[in-house]
Amino acid sequence: MPKDLKAILRELDDKRRILRMPVRILAERSGVSPSTVHRVLSGSTSASVAAVARVARELGADLVLTNRKDPGKMLREEAERKATRIVEMVQATSALEAQGVTRHQLDVMRERAAADLMSGSGRKVWQK
Repeated sequence: MPKDLKAILRELDDKRRILRMPVRILAERSGVSPSTVHRVLSGSTSASVAAVARVARELGADLVLTNRKDPGKMLREEAERKATRIVEMVQATSALEAQGVTRHQLDVMRERAAADLMSGSGRKVWQK
């Protein structure tokens, strides 16, 4: 299960305590001000990612980005969600005009809409 940022920052402070490294020394070695090191180690999320990374590195740790989900899969899922909303609007309009649309036609429309959304820059997929 992914850890939240505060848990990661607490782990850094635990590591510092195990190493018995004073905050002042950690600040000097990491090139981060003592007040920022205190904020990082106290679990404050106001420190920059760069500052947290420098403190972590000095404590023998790395901040690593782990993909929880494949970006291509995320894009496809969002395109399909948006395509579904678009097709539902078309279906509602068609129903108002008394033009029945079959389930197969809806599926084809959804697939085409998703493909069209994904063929562009991606901005259309993520816009409301």
